[in-house]
Amino acid sequence: MANQVRHSTKTEIHYMANTILTGWQQTSDRRLRPPIPVDDIAVYHLAIQLEFVDLNKITGIPKRFGQPTVLGCSLTDQEFILIDNSLDPTKFPSSLAQYYFTVAHEIGHMCLHANSTANRPNRESHPAPDKALGRERQADYFAICLLMPRHLLRRSYGHFARRIRPMHELTEQENRHVVERAVRIKSERRVGLKEALYQTAVELMVLEPLAKQYCVPKKVMRKRMRELGM
Repeated sequence: MANQVRHSTKTEIHYMANTILTGWQQTSDRRLRPPIPVDDIAVYHLAIQLEFVDLNKITGIPKRFGQPTVLGCSLTDQEFILIDNSLDPTKFPSSLAQYYFTVAHEIGHMCLHANSTANRPNRESHPAPDKALGRERQADYFAICLLMPRHLLRRSYGHFARRIRPMHELTEQENRHVVERAVRIKSERRVGLKEALYQTAVELMVLEPLAKQYCVPKKVMRKRMRELGM
């Protein structure tokens, strides 16, 4: 039986991810900038092997509506990470953000749970809900810290936040897009129109450009920005 998983705190997880980034910069002599090359860090700094496979076939877990349900798997005793074929960015470029998050998540398992967990497939394709930091949530948070270091993201946020423009400076097409998005946000999030317009501006002019720059899913960037009070 596997040992009970140690419940690392967010501070401990942040420190571990930051230590890896610092070590990678020193050994690679490369400057830290987005997007964080987590696959290079895994292979060349942590000596973890990466391989693309059909994880649903290997694990015997059926697909759901034709889509893969298992995206990554950590073989902690062999220092091996398996990634589902559907995330191969050389074949599916649009999967790059999810590929980075999955690799970072699995590195988290290797670093946090190497001595306390069996080799288990990861069915998490996005960060788990905010509850006690269990096994998957620890790996999620590690991935968030590795992909979006606080100091780096704060600097990037300041750059994009200064570019938010008032509505009277937008083109007619941009105005229409903002209003349509704001109406949807107002309904979905149950906020007033003024707040909905502000959230729309942040998403269009800050969140989405940041997600693209850091090559992470928008849902992941939103979670990180909310945590850092952005």
